[in-house]
Amino acid sequence: MISSNVKNVRSRIRTALGASPLFPLRQLQVEYFDDRIVLAGRVDNFYQKQMAQEVARSVSPEIELINSVEVGLS
Repeated sequence: MISSNVKNVRSRIRTALGASPLFPLRQLQVEYFDDRIVLAGRVDNFYQKQMAQEVARSVSPEIELINSVEVGLS
């Protein structure tokens, strides 16, 4: 069962990514798996991948983050 704190963190990360001026970050998925937050999806370059990670960490540095975002065109 997902705790309300983790649901709140997921929601806040989704909101922060959704407010990004970098459009690909708005399309990323934010999930909870095995006591970690997982970012997934695809972005155009490594800069965007890193930015997604930094946005998520700024929202919740206390929860472990797995950045599974892929880089490049599909």
